[in-house]
Amino acid sequence: VDGKPTPSPGDYYSSANGGLRVVAYNVDGACSRKWFDFVEAEGNDLFGRPARLLSGNKPPIDYLVEDWETMVNPVACNEWAQDRVQYDDLFLQRGRWSTIHIETPLVTFHVEYRQNIASGNCLSHNVDAWMAETSSELSSETWKGILGETRRPKYYKNGEQILGDRALILSGKEDSDYEVSGTFGSDFAAMDYGSWGWLGSRG
Repeated sequence: VDGKPTPSPGDYYSSANGGLRVVAYNVDGACSRKWFDFVEAEGNDLFGRPARLLSGNKPPIDYLVEDWETMVNPVACNEWAQDRVQYDDLFLQRGRWSTIHIETPLVTFHVEYRQNIASGNCLSHNVDAWMAETSSELSSETWKGILGETRRPKYYKNGEQILGDRALILSGKEDSDYEVSGTFGSDFAAMDYGSWGWLGSRG
């Protein structure tokens, strides 16, 4: 944030480039979340807001408490979360499971990070990240690549949603179809393979 690393859990805010808020904390394994689809449904906060304002007045603990029902183990997570409320120690928790919320005026990202220790003390890492919310400005644009192709659900002919068949979900058959040239690259082979409009019909 502002060119400085954020090595510890906490609530970080920057006013540069329209504003940035990062809320990071370690969680009990029961409070980890797996992939959560980007929701495009009328009545969602994505609609009717010409400009997004950073939720600077939202207590960090609310990020955890309000989502407990979507966690890996909702009952155990709720008990753990209530202890954090009682003792006011969310940012003091240790562990290898972390949740990070990154909020900007255009988009909010949700990141789940886990550090694994395998046999022989070999470290490995798992990261799940998704867009949780977007501004109306960003939502009105055409999205390309994996984000564009997975923006809306796809269904089999019997009406069942396609959840894990990559060949049907993505147009690009290889990971390399979605690779860009570098950190700031924007061109990739699958750019024009497929795109989705906003709130098209199911089918």
